[in-house]
Amino acid sequence: MKHGNDPLKQELKPLLEKVAVEEAGQKVWELFQKGMDGLSEHSATLLSEYFDGNTVESLADKYQATPEEVRALLDYAKQELINRLKAETRIRQ
Repeated sequence: MKHGNDPLKQELKPLLEKVAVEEAGQKVWELFQKGMDGLSEHSATLLSEYFDGNTVESLADKYQATPEEVRALLDYAKQELINRLKAETRIRQ
């Protein structure tokens, strides 16, 4: 039986879509946290401070480094995180 125009189905569809998005968001957040937890302490700290809104310049001042050095360290930390996330996930097609 097909119930494509079923009013209940039509009313539930947006709610189910919202639940699916919220569940996916939660899984992404858990994966991100797991990835961050697996980073070296230095990389995790630097990325956390950067994600919290600290600028490259403020981090350079804090760590007595040049902005270029901080950018390089951030690039390294980001790549480390990406590699950990890739290792923790399987892409489904």
